[in-house]
Amino acid sequence: MRSSVSIFFILLTGNFLAQKESGNSYNLFWLAYSNNVQLNSKWNVNTDIQHRTKNGFETQSISAIRTALGYKVNRVITVSSGAAHFRYFIKNDLTRGEWRPYQEMLANLDFGTVKITNRVRTEERFNQVVVNDVLTSNYKFNWRFRYKIDLEFPLFKQDERVHSLSFGNEFMINVGKTIVNPYDQNRSSVSFNYQLSKNVKLQFQYIYIVQYIASKDNYDRISAFRLNFQHTVKL
Repeated sequence: MRSSVSIFFILLTGNFLAQKESGNSYNLFWLAYSNNVQLNSKWNVNTDIQHRTKNGFETQSISAIRTALGYKVNRVITVSSGAAHFRYFIKNDLTRGEWRPYQEMLANLDFGTVKITNRVRTEERFNQVVVNDVLTSNYKFNWRFRYKIDLEFPLFKQDERVHSLSFGNEFMINVGKTIVNPYDQNRSSVSFNYQLSKNVKLQFQYIYIVQYIASKDNYDRISAFRLNFQHTVKL
């Protein structure tokens, strides 16, 4: 447990690595639906749909859908492989696309009542090229590597439902021929998890993001407020 907590705080300091030059600061509202269909004791299908807006709800930011097939190796390790499609809003009526196959490994550990989740994800990013706000048929490719750690602590029990508090950090780097600065972004989060029922959870989350903007060679600082509806289905 000590090593996992140490990694958490080391990654948390990633926010302070991005002090070269400040860019924009803005708020992000993030609505998400996550679905986990458990096919049997070993296999599952994970899907999430999300939409983000900037500075209220007038400026559209990102829409995405992602799905993956997962396999539970043992009590601790789960591996998954899937793909995502993102639409980035250049304007409210103009979007560019990204296709993103990915592979990941989850390690879920319990230390008493504390749950620690480690996630390693590799992404193959195919981003559509835009020239002067005009979409082209060309795509540029790069790899992205992500590491995330979450610590979940129970708060109180209501009937058979346990509500909890989570702290998390995720660090991302880009790798490829077109990448000059490998730093992509760092996300630090705190979440209140409200268990509506055995299979349904509402997650109210605040995320502080430091993101590198390659076109401007600076770092945006984003305060994201996320509402995530998590749904588990057992077949």
